Amino acid sequence: MTSTRSRTGGRSARVVAAVLDATISLLADEGSPDFTVAAVAERAGVHETSIYRRWRTKESLVNEAILTRISGDLPVPDHGSVRADLLELLVSALKFLRSPIGGALVRMTVALPPSEQSTAFKRAFWAARFPAILTVLERGVERGELDPNLDRQLLMETIIGLIHVRVFLMDNSDDNGLAERAIALVLRGAEYRDSSA
Repeated sequence: MTSTRSRTGGRSARVVAAVLDATISLLADEGSPDFTVAAVAERAGVHETSIYRRWRTKESLVNEAILTRISGDLPVPDHGSVRADLLELLVSALKFLRSPIGGALVRMTVALPPSEQSTAFKRAFWAARFPAILTVLERGVERGELDPNLDRQLLMETIIGLIHVRVFLMDNSDDNGLAERAIALVLRGAEYRDSSA
């Protein structure tokens, strides 16, 4: 007898997609995971039992929905210039953060109470956001644009931290060339300089 739970395509895949989309939609509407699984089921057009069979808790559902959503939001540009690539990534990140869904997801992630599960989720959340930036920085080093001894993690956190402070802590929705000025500032300390010259 073949188990229907092993099927990854067809109706099962459509149900999963509908439930994850409904979860994200409710997060954007409510701004927090205070909604019920019943509300997700209603919006997705499925039975609650279909949700609980795959996700044992609402927290696990929310976590998967967020990680699935953000995993494809930052494609890696390749313009042949670290400045141009970082600028495109930062503009995309700002657009995401200022969208209803992006803002709600990040606020909810930051506000999670401390626990082993929330810590693991936060690490997974940021791990899904960082690869595109790290790839751009690695290319910059390979092309000789950036110092090979550059602390890539620190530079990445500086860029990400700057835009999160501006958008969330300062509640500043006025771009005013923020992306261009931020990239210009951080690259001044990261550019390769030939010390033997």
